[in-house]
Amino acid sequence: MNPSLKNELLAVRGEPDHIRGDNGPKFANNAVKRCLAISGVKRLFIASGSPWENSYVESFNSRLRDELLDRELFLRKEVV
Repeated sequence: MNPSLKNELLAVRGEPDHIRGDNGPKFANNAVKRCLAISGVKRLFIASGSPWENSYVESFNSRLRDELLDRELFLRKEVV
């Protein structure tokens, strides 16, 4: 994460007590574990197969995917 963005977020929101997520590879890797341990931030895990336990993030990810990542490119008007 960009250090200036991190500092700005910490200034506005403060350091979190915990971070909630699944046990996927992006959240369970050693760099994340080390960073959270240094910061004293606890990791809370949602139950496997229970995305509703992290509904805000799941909703954000779904909208991000729909609106930015799953876009279609139309090269000509006739091709629809």
